[in-house]
Amino acid sequence: MLVIDDDPIFRKLVVVMLSKSTAPTPAATLADALAQAKGADAAVLDLTLPDGRGADLVRRLRAAAPGLAIVVLSGEDSPEVRRACLEAGAKAFLLKGGVDGAALEKALAS
Repeated sequence: MLVIDDDPIFRKLVVVMLSKSTAPTPAATLADALAQAKGADAAVLDLTLPDGRGADLVRRLRAAAPGLAIVVLSGEDSPEVRRACLEAGAKAFLLKGGVDGAALEKALAS
């Protein structure tokens, strides 16, 4: 399980939320995540990273690890962005402001 977010505080929060059911691996950039993606089964992905933005991040991660379940966790509440991410291969799109560990685990399990 990868947790990909450039905000160290939020990344740590997500790691803690998921650590009861898995051992998340944190990554601050897409490059870090791609280097670790081969052994992962899922990823929680922020859409604004130093080395990419938006649905392109989903496409690049999906290309590197086709079997990876990707859940987008974003502060951007836009129907267009949500649709683009889902079309690019994200399994789910959740908003940062209203998510908790149970919602994340449910999205990852579905």
